[in-house]
Amino acid sequence: MKTVFYLITLIIIISCRNAEADKYDKYLTYKWGNDSLVVIENGFFHSKTHYDSILNKMVGDTLIPIKRIDSMLIITQIVAKGKWELIDDRHIFFPSSDTLITDTVLFKFRNLFGSKLFLFNKKGEYLQFYTLLEKQNDVILENFDDRIKFEIKGFTIGDTISRELVEIEDIHNYETYTIEKSVLKSNKNIEIDIIGDSIIYSIAQREISDSEADDIKLVVKNKLSSEPEYIPKDIKDDYEFEYYYWNKFEITIQLQKMTYKGNNFYSLLNTKVNNWALYYSDRFIENILINEFKNKTPKSLIVK
Repeated sequence: MKTVFYLITLIIIISCRNAEADKYDKYLTYKWGNDSLVVIENGFFHSKTHYDSILNKMVGDTLIPIKRIDSMLIITQIVAKGKWELIDDRHIFFPSSDTLITDTVLFKFRNLFGSKLFLFNKKGEYLQFYTLLEKQNDVILENFDDRIKFEIKGFTIGDTISRELVEIEDIHNYETYTIEKSVLKSNKNIEIDIIGDSIIYSIAQREISDSEADDIKLVVKNKLSSEPEYIPKDIKDDYEFEYYYWNKFEITIQLQKMTYKGNNFYSLLNTKVNNWALYYSDRFIENILINEFKNKTPKSLIVK
């Protein structure tokens, strides 16, 4: 009797795995990419064909089949080959030829901020994504909830926040998106950058005490399983700076202390005792938010 039970259980497990695999194979036939650029469709990866020495860039378009092995994909593409050079403090890539590369990546499909995402990464490397570029009602995905998050006064990046809770102090209009810089009305030390009218893009908090800063270091170290980069005290223009800096999984936490060391009476009078500041950003989530809220109408504090 037990043998029959185990056999039935095994059949159910195999059937579920096969159904999941069939679903993934179907999803890979849809169009995935960034903006209007299709990168994956019909189970193929769009790749450049060769390096053009006259144009000095990769050109052409060819489709290379994607191979799936369980939760991994084998993606082959033709990419530029060349060298990086440091020019004016910027790393610039100079292509000279092309080469064929094959990557094995982990992947999953998830829903985030209303976007259907194809998430992938090589083991040990940063997570990347493509968005679904066509409407497909049969693509029903789990929410993306396995990102490490930090909360500051109950808020985290990606949360929706009521505009009634904040005071907009500045606006930055970029080419394809707008960031509104605000502070909490109930606590002006909490600075929140907003995208898409109500989505938290990044968070900062000022006037943090030494003991609170020590607690923050312990929490961040534990969550990221990483020691911070410490930048020792350095005096610049009558101010002493000290930093603790984490950058892992594209999550950036910066704990900064700024102390006035000059002799100006007004500056001394306004020097705060609790002078640590905490800055929290997540480049991966930022990229998704920029993609989700691109081409929004510019804003102004003066005119609407």
